[in-house]
Parts: sequence; structure tokens; C-alpha cells
Amino acid sequence: MLESLIENLPGMVYYSSNDCNLNMNFVSDNFYSLTGYQPEELIQNQIIYNQLIYPEDRKYLGQERQKALVNNQPFQLIYRIITAKKELKWVWEQGKGVYCSNGELLAIKGLIIDITAQKQVESKLTKQNLALQKAEVALITANQQLQKVARIDGLTGIANRRSFDEYLEKEWRRLTRTKSPLSLILCDVDYFKYYNDYYGHLAGDDCLRKIAQTIKQTVKRSADLVARYGGEEFAIILPNTSDKNAEKLVELIRTAIHKLHINHSASRVSKYVTMSMGVASVIPTKADSQQSLIAKADQALYHAKEKGRDRIVFFNQDCSQGTQTYLENNLSYAKSQENISQSFLLALS
Repeated sequence: MLESLIENLPGMVYYSSNDCNLNMNFVSDNFYSLTGYQPEELIQNQIIYNQLIYPEDRKYLGQERQKALVNNQPFQLIYRIITAKKELKWVWEQGKGVYCSNGELLAIKGLIIDITAQKQVESKLTKQNLALQKAEVALITANQQLQKVARIDGLTGIANRRSFDEYLEKEWRRLTRTKSPLSLILCDVDYFKYYNDYYGHLAGDDCLRKIAQTIKQTVKRSADLVARYGGEEFAIILPNTSDKNAEKLVELIRTAIHKLHINHSASRVSKYVTMSMGVASVIPTKADSQQSLIAKADQALYHAKEKGRDRIVFFNQDCSQGTQTYLENNLSYAKSQENISQSFLLALS
């Protein structure tokens, strides 16, 4: 009855001495299906079970087994063995000590089961999970890059109009809470259409790139944003910047553009590329909006052009005429930009 029960167990039953070689006094017939060796070879010490254990696992197993036996505790071990056919198998072993009345350890008895198939499934699942994790990381990275690209102007490498709109709205809300100043500079390359007609569009693109990078290098604070506003227009958002500080910076930008000495034979104001600039400064409030700031800077830019270009104009009461018209004309644009942004984010999600 007991013999039949042992042989029907899903693994090999053993009874061994407690020594470093695990010399077996008894093993069930399933030892053969597990290792490829006959039980008699093990009992007669023609082979030693400890030598079947994969070398890298032996020290760890011995320590874990002895730790449990010393404390009169059962143990469970997972390790690898090498079969008669030199195949590597994973096994699960459960055992416990046999003690005499005085607590002396006499022997070890236990069960060893082949779990190679389970381990192969685990390994496959682990690889699949790793592959999924890599794919997820790649997807997140790709989305981050898409988000970044979606906010960068492809020609100049600086922020684009969408990035400008989002950042200005964000800073307007923040500075409304802190009651801090916000300045905006709008710049336009003088007679740029003539430049393109005279030098060609490739030269025009190169000109815009040089101007964009020069402005970006001049505007050094990380909180400031330099953006391509459209065509040959650029915009600089200056949070926590008063009109006096904005004046200092815009003069530096104008000087830096002059120092580029980009030839412009078709210009009506200089033999080099120049820019007209409009500057506006406000302390944001809930009663107002960022569009009003844009309108003021745009009116100042308009006056700079009207006064002969290659100059800086700061918004004042003389510039205020036409601001309301600008706001009305740009209300529909703001709404369309909001719809585009929402559609883009939904496509990425």
C-alpha cells in the first residue's frame, strides 16, 4: 500500500543520511525518470546525488538545508540538476529531518519534483514581460518626443506658436496669483519678403535660423521663452519682468541682430538684416487676458514699422488705438487653437 502510494507521487521520494554528499538510503523508482540513472546506482554509491546538482547551486543548497535542519524546520528548495543525458532540469525539493528523542538528527526524508516545464513557462513569461516593458518604455519615449516635437518649430529649433500660446496662458494665470509683472516682445524681420525674393528661400530659411538662435542665446533666463510666432515674426515671453528690465533686454537683442551683419541689399533701412520690435508690460489680472498683452505688443510693433522700422517701440497710450480690434479679430483664432490642441492630445492618448 505504502509502496504503491510512493510510486504514484509526482516525483521522487528519498531517505538520506545527513552528510555533504547526501548519500541516499532509499529512493523511489521515479528517480530514473527524473535523472536518467537507476535507483540502484545511487544506493550503491556509484553516483552521488550531490554531484548531480548544478555546481553553482550546491553551496547555496547546503547552507539553506542545514539552516532548516538545525532549527528542526522543514525546508523547500528550488535548484538545477544535471541528468545522465547531460540535460539541465529544474527541481523542487521539500524535506525535513528525522530526529531521535534527544534531538539528534538521524536522517533526512523528502520529495523531489521535476518543475522544468513550469520554469520554462516562467522564463517565457518573464521574457514576454521584459519585452512588454521595453515596448512600454519605447512608447512613452516616443510620446514624449512627439510632445516635444509638437512644441518645437521645425525650421528654427525654438518653441513654436502652440508652445507660445500654452506658456503665455500658464504664466498669465501664475502671475495673476502672485501679482507680478509679465512682459512680451514681438519682433519682425524688416523687409523679409524682399530678402526672400532677392536671395532665395533657402537663404531666407538660414537667416531665420540665425536670428532665432541669436535671440535664444541673448535671452538667458530659463523661465523666458523664445518662440517663432509666425513667418518672420518672433516672440519672447518674459515672466517676472518689468518694463525697465524688458527695455534692457530688447536693446541687447537688437544689438545682437545688428552684429550678425547678415547682408540685406533689398532692405530700405539698412544694408544688413534688421528687426522692428514691439514691447508691452503688464501685471496680469483676472479681469484681463493674455490676448490683451499680445494686442499691446502687436500695436507697439505696428508703430515701430510705421515709424521707419529697425527700431523698438514700447506700448503706451499712443499705441492703444486698434487694440480692441486686434482682440476681436484674434478671438476666433484662440478658439481654433484650443480645439486643435485638444484633438492632438486625444490622438496621443
